[in-house]
Amino acid sequence: SADFIPSHIESLYANNLLLLVTGGFFLLFPLFYFLVRLSGQRKESMLKYNTSEGEIIISILAVEDFIKKVARSFREVKDVSPTISLRGNDGLSISLKIKIWSGVQNLPVALEEIQKEIRCQIQDMLGIEHIYGITVIIAKDSFVQRNTPARQRSISSKQIQQEEVESTAATYNDLDNDYNA
Repeated sequence: SADFIPSHIESLYANNLLLLVTGGFFLLFPLFYFLVRLSGQRKESMLKYNTSEGEIIISILAVEDFIKKVARSFREVKDVSPTISLRGNDGLSISLKIKIWSGVQNLPVALEEIQKEIRCQIQDMLGIEHIYGITVIIAKDSFVQRNTPARQRSISSKQIQQEEVESTAATYNDLDNDYNA
């Protein structure tokens, strides 16, 4: 009987210790998760430059959103993820991870046109003159089959005009066929 009580107490202590460790883990894990997640988020950086009227400050996140809109305006681009690195107070380097619709003709020329347009739009619309480089990254899963209609803008304006002419002619032919039937 004397041996029964200490072994029972040891068993109860072991079960409570297991319960405390398990409960502590489930309570501390969400806190640890949010701390790790918050530390991984980058702080919003600002690009600053001076004009004759005063200082202009532009959020890097705003520039990234602007780049997304410019790049997505090309019908060859399915998706883009820009990353911007500040170079001094008034310059930047841009890295673009792009997903392209499959079937793009002459990919290097197409990507160069996208680079030029992004540089031009950033300089003209945002007034940021110092762009040290625009790097394009085409990843393993970058070529995507098109399941949606093409956007109107293309890298080649002659190609757009030809498509519009063909589309208009097809519409007129359909109307003529319906009228004559």
